[in-house]
Amino acid sequence: MNDQQGIDGFAEELQGRAVGVLGGGEDGESGPGSYDPLVAELRALSGTPALNEPLRAAWAGRHFTSRIERPLLVLAALRAAALSTSEGHVLGPELLLDAVAPDIKGRLVEALADPALIPWLASGELRYVDPARAFLWGLPALILGLGHRGFDIVERRATAGLGLVVDRTAIPFRFGTQIVQGFDFPAPERRLGFDARPLEVAGPDADRTVQWLTACIWPSETDRLARLKATLTHRRNPWRGDSPAPSINGADQLEWHACLNTVEPTGRPMFLVDATLPFEASPTLPPVAGDGSPTERLQGHPQTLWVYLVRTKHGGARALRIEAVLWRTGAWQRLTLGEVGFHGASVTMDLGGPSRLRALWQQPA
Repeated sequence: MNDQQGIDGFAEELQGRAVGVLGGGEDGESGPGSYDPLVAELRALSGTPALNEPLRAAWAGRHFTSRIERPLLVLAALRAAALSTSEGHVLGPELLLDAVAPDIKGRLVEALADPALIPWLASGELRYVDPARAFLWGLPALILGLGHRGFDIVERRATAGLGLVVDRTAIPFRFGTQIVQGFDFPAPERRLGFDARPLEVAGPDADRTVQWLTACIWPSETDRLARLKATLTHRRNPWRGDSPAPSINGADQLEWHACLNTVEPTGRPMFLVDATLPFEASPTLPPVAGDGSPTERLQGHPQTLWVYLVRTKHGGARALRIEAVLWRTGAWQRLTLGEVGFHGASVTMDLGGPSRLRALWQQPA
């Protein structure tokens, strides 16, 4: 674990290769857009009072464990400050329009000196929120031909529950050669999430939270911004679905066996969803009790499919492999469904994965 406090080690993280490519797509190359010039200018300011002083003031005593968290936090805080400025921000072209204007360095120094930046730096937390990862339950639901309100979803680290309402939206997905929308997903009956610190996105007091979620998406990522807006509509306004509204529960213990011990069995099939990446290690064990046996609650469901993501690479391109583990008849069955980009909604299907899932699912209990 990379445990750092305050600005200790920040200069080295800022120079890291991962920070340079995050804004340029999934091919490992630095891509076009205003993100890249700003990263270059931040690197040029590394170690200077212009950069260190606001960071030291905001991060005193704060700990960080990811090597890319602090550099991305600086960019998100700058963008949040720009979004909250009604009279125009000195870095407005770069932070709001994905454009590049003259004298980026001088304007960046001015933006870093803005006292309004400190609260965003101090309170901001990178929480991966992209409703596109609803493919983790939407794809297997379509593969299995599950009926409307015929299954349950339980998502771990659900943050604000945005991935639980995608079936109410027109968010586009590509599964192999098939083009679908969120509306095409069968709707679950129960939408349940667990998170150590759930984000409240409803009500006037949640405007700052919504602004921060928007700031964490770069202006060039128009698809991600559209997905955020589409799902926020259904989380911020009164629920109009014919199945119950999502429920997001705060939980100190987020291990699957602890979460499942609070979930009442319904007799319906259940999807367990782990959509959180890239800021944590991929899950490696089935959701079981400490002795390796299924929890009592898990045994109360006839069929349970745990779906999660694993980092992978092909020819230098970063991707995520979609893994599924099926609980049936007292045993675990593991299979791969496909691959997808880090911020993508287009799945490259695994040959034989869907048919194997259907065959395992249909086996007699």
